[in-house]
Amino acid sequence: MNDRKPVDEVIQSQTISDEQKSKLKLINQVKSFSEQHLGLKKTKNYQHFVQLKKPYVSYLLTVSKKTELKAFEWYFPIVGHVPYKGFPTPEEAAKEALKFSDKEYDTFIRGASAYSTLGWFSDPVLSSMLSYNKKDLVDLIIHESVHATLFIKSEAEFNERLASFIGFKGAQEFYSKMEGADSENVKWLKDENHDDILFSEFLQIQTQQLSQWYKANNEINEETRIKRLNQLKFEFKKNILPQLKTKKYLWFLEQEINNAFLVGLTTYNLNFSVFEKALSKEGSLRAFIEFCKSLEDSKSPQQDLIKHYQIEEPV
Repeated sequence: MNDRKPVDEVIQSQTISDEQKSKLKLINQVKSFSEQHLGLKKTKNYQHFVQLKKPYVSYLLTVSKKTELKAFEWYFPIVGHVPYKGFPTPEEAAKEALKFSDKEYDTFIRGASAYSTLGWFSDPVLSSMLSYNKKDLVDLIIHESVHATLFIKSEAEFNERLASFIGFKGAQEFYSKMEGADSENVKWLKDENHDDILFSEFLQIQTQQLSQWYKANNEINEETRIKRLNQLKFEFKKNILPQLKTKKYLWFLEQEINNAFLVGLTTYNLNFSVFEKALSKEGSLRAFIEFCKSLEDSKSPQQDLIKHYQIEEPV
């Protein structure tokens, strides 16, 4: 907060590259678009810039028992229960992870490039955000703007999945408005959207099957468990890889998989098909967002959305 500088001042300075300046201007365009075209909340976000002295602003720890796909949850005022906890450095996150016995728990730590204070404060642009390519940066700004518009207490999974979905759909609409519906960027984003939905469905099926496997096997040695987890890569390579239109999810084949990684992944990437069907029935992204705003006090936002749009619930 103390290191922030006005974006206009930074753009006029020689402290950052021309490419970074171009991205700062893009962020301003996306913010205006998200507020005026998508109906997201008007905020004073992204008027300042912070040059971090590290690649990520925060390091998120996810924890899960080895015997089930369920995230350990922390509780905080205002946001309620959340399936992750952030730390300023990876060392602090690793120290917290040591509190969980490696015989009982899996842990996973990842860097986060951005955050939202959910409209309580004016969020700055962080230097870590400018490492994104422009299309992903557009997605990111819309994603975080969704959090500033709507965040349901103790419903982190719904909040994150909704923001992810609106982020990549909003990015398509942004480039369609700026460049035309047939632009190369729009075509690329549609291909990525196809892969997002495909990967989300893959996760839905595989994690459900894995959960059932854990329940059916009371005593599992670690070697057998790791072998079963790595089966997800085989299934991905066999059934998903041939259908992908981009290289967005190729990293999955190189990832070391454990339960904590999977529950962290599903926090952001599950049930996109439900949102896709709801959007199709609603007819416009702005109208879909308006309905989602009405879920702010819902105790079961996913179920209420499914009921409202009369969508068949995922098996």
